[in-house]
Amino acid sequence: MIYVSLLAMSLVALTLSLSTAAAAGDVGAARPATSQTSAAAVPPATSDVRGATTVALKDIPPLYTEPRLPGEGIWVKEDLSEGQDAEPLVYRTFYRPSEKFPNAIVHMMLLNMKAMSARLYLGSAEPCRQGSLSRVEEESQPGLVAITNALWQTRHAGKGGIVFRGKVLKKMDPGVAAIVFYNNDTVDILEWSDEIPVSDVRDARQLKHLIVKDGKVVTTTHTRGGVVSAEIGLGSLLDEARPVIEVPSETPGEKPSHKLNITSGDLWFIATRSAFGIRPDGSLVFAIGHHISTADLAKALVLAGCVRAIHGDANPGNCVGILYVRDESGQIVNKDRLSPAQDKSSLERYLKSTYPKDFVAFFRRPAPTN
Repeated sequence: MIYVSLLAMSLVALTLSLSTAAAAGDVGAARPATSQTSAAAVPPATSDVRGATTVALKDIPPLYTEPRLPGEGIWVKEDLSEGQDAEPLVYRTFYRPSEKFPNAIVHMMLLNMKAMSARLYLGSAEPCRQGSLSRVEEESQPGLVAITNALWQTRHAGKGGIVFRGKVLKKMDPGVAAIVFYNNDTVDILEWSDEIPVSDVRDARQLKHLIVKDGKVVTTTHTRGGVVSAEIGLGSLLDEARPVIEVPSETPGEKPSHKLNITSGDLWFIATRSAFGIRPDGSLVFAIGHHISTADLAKALVLAGCVRAIHGDANPGNCVGILYVRDESGQIVNKDRLSPAQDKSSLERYLKSTYPKDFVAFFRRPAPTN
């Protein structure tokens, strides 16, 4: 698509223009704009608001003027059906939110949940998996609009419950951040409360704490009676340029093996990450950030109008956003990655075979009956 090709060229220019020092935090290689919308408040709608009657969007002023990336912060309406959809389903943009790391970039898509429904699919490797096919059923695929990754695997998530198709597979913990998909096709991101009727919930997953609350980036959180940074560590980070490295065999003639290229050091919090944010109008924003901290990813979601947000999966290969483009007959003619840096092989997941990790599928209404 034109959006992707132009963006890919822009990203090449960005990569060439940023020095190694900039990657370590020196902003001398990129020049910030003189003013910037505060990340502490949702950008107000003004006379230049565009969008359908159900979604009002305001473009995000770029933080950096050099190097300029054409289209940065501008919401673009996606035509995923040759004009057959009555109202726009998806908008997308990209943005560099970090004042310290100018090569941190976030790709976002806004999902119009007034015209769509969503389903959580539990991965085939999940121990709590019960009745989940771990792929999108053939009968549901004609209405498929998009797929995103979900949250961390259960074994890494610590506290936090799971509701799947109305059944509590793991107890929901009060106060822990949750993304909740309701039976009435609405979605919300919140701190779970036992006052929420589980009978109203179709699917839900939990992970740690909110990264955006009341329209502001969450910078600290309370644990064991103390106040700590809200930055979410991943245990071990993978090098974004080379997540897997080849290890030559010591035996002549044998094929080389491969291992994860794990990084460490003072920049332990810089990674490929994803997150979900909810706007006051009920729209869901999904974001993939590269070379980014939790706080800067959260900042991008605030600037996209989100009032609450939850961290998603992380590390290269795990962060996935796919848009399915159809012709007038409804046949899929293209699969589009949200981020040009996203693993190309991810486009072949989720439809024909099971996948080990959780994911979320978004459908045109009316929703599938499963």
